[in-house]
Amino acid sequence: MFSNLESGVRFASITLAPAVVINRLRFVSDQYTLEERWNVQSLFDINPKQIAEARALVHLACQPLSRAARANRVAESDDSHASFGWHAGHNALVTLPLDQAQRLQLGFGFSDVSVLWLEDERIVDRLPVGDTHELGVNAWVDQHLARAGLVSIAEAQMPYTLEATPDFVTLADMDREVRILGDWFAVAHEVLTEIVCTFGKIAVRPPSIRCWPHHFDLAVLLQLDAGDAEVARSVGVGLSPGDEHYDQPYFYCSPWPVSEATVLPELPPPLRWHTEGFTSAIALAVDLHSGDDFSELLLRSVERVLPSLGVNKAKL
Repeated sequence: MFSNLESGVRFASITLAPAVVINRLRFVSDQYTLEERWNVQSLFDINPKQIAEARALVHLACQPLSRAARANRVAESDDSHASFGWHAGHNALVTLPLDQAQRLQLGFGFSDVSVLWLEDERIVDRLPVGDTHELGVNAWVDQHLARAGLVSIAEAQMPYTLEATPDFVTLADMDREVRILGDWFAVAHEVLTEIVCTFGKIAVRPPSIRCWPHHFDLAVLLQLDAGDAEVARSVGVGLSPGDEHYDQPYFYCSPWPVSEATVLPELPPPLRWHTEGFTSAIALAVDLHSGDDFSELLLRSVERVLPSLGVNKAKL
């Protein structure tokens, strides 16, 4: 299953409502609702399970980009050097800067189903993934790395393998599915920003919203104790776009550590506990609706989970 460093176990939800006020801490990004910032209705234009194939292919298409970061950035103990951030302006997942000058990045754009080369956050080249194959993406990435004097993706030391041979040509007919997948990431980033604004004060280190290349979840880790994140108390909150457990997107809220003695709180629908292989409060996409208050659901879920780790609600 997931390493706790990769956001731990999982849980669910997102928002349509105006900025939420919890304990007088207001989400400060702007005054608009998620529905106004993003077309939340588009998440449900098709059955969420219908994006599963597109999700799997996009996940694989992002691997060379992550490998480029592994080959060129200093390794971090939490593997964050190989992770992606969300770039709202480009509707894309982007790597951390690859060069010492902090100018060059790679990304995947959901609007045009393309691999991106960015300089100073501007897109200067793109490769439509549906027009090529895995080796073609690898060669395109390596070509740009070589021109920039950077190291080839072949030098990356991978801590995991994904056993699949992608047929990227299929993506040429999946524009809508890829766009909706991007919308899930976009909305999840908005909600996780609210989580950071509301609960970041209880974390021992500043929480960062990252997309982890192994499981492809967009998440934030609220670490409650100093020291090794594998043993410290924490709550991982995020969105999985789908995986081997569920063939659809789902939101999750994962307390860590969890033992047989841990008392898990009751959860109101559409939340449920997943306890096979990992322990997390989750909300499946098929159980959500465009009119649901996703942010409120997720914010309150974190509040419900924290006491199971010994956090006093009065301190929130």
